[in-house]
Amino acid sequence: MEGILTMSQKEADRMKIISQIERKVLTVEEAPELIRISPRQTYRVLRKLKEEGTKGIIHKLRGRKSNRGYPEKLKKEVVGIYEAHYNDYGPTLFSEELVKSHNISADHETIRKWLRAEAITTSMRKKRPHRKRRERRNCSGALLQFDGSHHDWFEGRGAECCLINCVDDSSGKSISEICCT
Repeated sequence: MEGILTMSQKEADRMKIISQIERKVLTVEEAPELIRISPRQTYRVLRKLKEEGTKGIIHKLRGRKSNRGYPEKLKKEVVGIYEAHYNDYGPTLFSEELVKSHNISADHETIRKWLRAEAITTSMRKKRPHRKRRERRNCSGALLQFDGSHHDWFEGRGAECCLINCVDDSSGKSISEICCT
């Protein structure tokens, strides 16, 4: 007994289809459409299954660090620089400053993730309270809102005038008047 194998749902589905190929329910030409891999990859999976057993289905990089990841030493250095000199900067500005001043290049989202992992909160947008509309006044004439628009309303054929608009808050009715000077 080798121990416990942990499979993702994708790998478990792949195992079902591969077992159907072995039982001759499906052909190798039909299976790739179901598990969304090429026929060539299907043959590779079948070979791994014969060589290693069920363990051959599981992805070999499970539990290992990514080859594209940053070293832990760099992560600690960046967090230390942030805490010492740039603790009031956001991740985007900080990543730009790292390149300029310290010759360290790291994506701002990666820096954001590192800072959150260290429980250093970067400025996050606060949820704003919902603004409720003001209730209309209940009696006519309680609140009148005026606005004026100075414009050459007659396009040079008369004096420059001002359109004055008055809105009664309770009813929403509008009264407009043109006043010429």
